[in-house]
Amino acid sequence: MHRYLESKPTKIGKWLTKQKNKKFIAILKANGIKTVLEIGPGKGQLADLCRDNGFKYESLDKNPVVCEIMRKKDFVCHNKEVPPLDILKKYDAIICCNVIEHLKTYKSIEEIMYEISSHLSDKGIAIIEVPEIKYWKWYFWICSVEHFFPTSKKRMEYLCKNAGLKIVLSEIWLDCFRERFAKLIWYATRLILPFGKVLSNIRHKYPSVVIVARRWRL
Repeated sequence: MHRYLESKPTKIGKWLTKQKNKKFIAILKANGIKTVLEIGPGKGQLADLCRDNGFKYESLDKNPVVCEIMRKKDFVCHNKEVPPLDILKKYDAIICCNVIEHLKTYKSIEEIMYEISSHLSDKGIAIIEVPEIKYWKWYFWICSVEHFFPTSKKRMEYLCKNAGLKIVLSEIWLDCFRERFAKLIWYATRLILPFGKVLSNIRHKYPSVVIVARRWRL
């Protein structure tokens, strides 16, 4: 089993993740989304919220264990490796969180970005989350042997535009905290000593880039 699936998040960690996913749900609702594909569903936290909020949800993962977990929860999960995104249908939203950095070549990253763009419906949106190397630094490689492609806000904005995606939102998030508040918490938890339990949990989290983009319409 993948080590991520074996990890046991703390209560505050679960709460922070749930609050972030609620913000994703708010973005989906604001854009009139009905169908969702999540690439890399993890433990299915976002999937549960999607179902609770009436979205038609599907997922995709190369790990058969992840797919088995999702199917036991009555979700559709395609057991495929990306790229390519080998599904013959389009979605109102494609969510891809903490996947891009695991791809080994720039060509494969370009390909998956094009695939995401081409699998969106006319008014569809992509929600992409990746680590921001500016904050992660050396920990990007230390925390996972499967991190290959260093990601950043500028890199992802370029990749989106190159794939024919128009950026609607591009921000730094620390779980559910956004932009200035996220950066403030990040720096504060590195200056305040000693660390309490809550600060310690947040301190071991690193800022990410969250991008919302839609296809260019001629």
